[in-house]
Amino acid sequence: QGSSSHQGGITMPVEEIENDRSSKDIKQCLTFLLDSKEYAIDILEIQEIRVWEQATIDLSDAPDYVMGAIDLRGVKIPLVDMRKRFHLDDRDYNEEDTDIIIIKEEWSEGNRVGLIVDFAADVFDVTAEQIRPAENFGRKTLDCMSCFVLEKSSVIVILDTKRILEEEVAELMSIEEAEEAEEAEEAEEAEEAEESDIEE
Repeated sequence: QGSSSHQGGITMPVEEIENDRSSKDIKQCLTFLLDSKEYAIDILEIQEIRVWEQATIDLSDAPDYVMGAIDLRGVKIPLVDMRKRFHLDDRDYNEEDTDIIIIKEEWSEGNRVGLIVDFAADVFDVTAEQIRPAENFGRKTLDCMSCFVLEKSSVIVILDTKRILEEEVAELMSIEEAEEAEEAEEAEEAEEAEESDIEE
């Protein structure tokens, strides 16, 4: 399923929405909604934004907030249900009002990961003066919160993407990749042995 625009959010390759940063003190963030609350991620950490698609690969040993994985151009991408990650109520997902934000592997424990959100909303500039440290957040601090910003009358939580996918999930993905590599190697050796027998 390709990336395309759809009503209510942004769905496109990230390079199409990233602009040159005019100052080192300004960074761009993508906001997304969960239960009408705004969260944000640094745009440089995002590979692409896709419309919702069902996971097709089972990750049975993963935590309950991981809905399985999708095959994205030959790469297994685990899908993190951000509602479950933040202990929010479940809802039905569909292509009309659900997006998947793909995080680059260098920002997610060495594995690309897809974040399932209500929808990707907007891109905005953040200045150093707007940033407030997580410990100043008046409510319960999320374990993957980096900081927050005051944008007009709104409070937007900026997430630390390296802490969204917990170590246990990253380890699970590494084990599965190692097992798949071993299976591929065994299959290749068996094929070579079969060809050798035919030649003899």
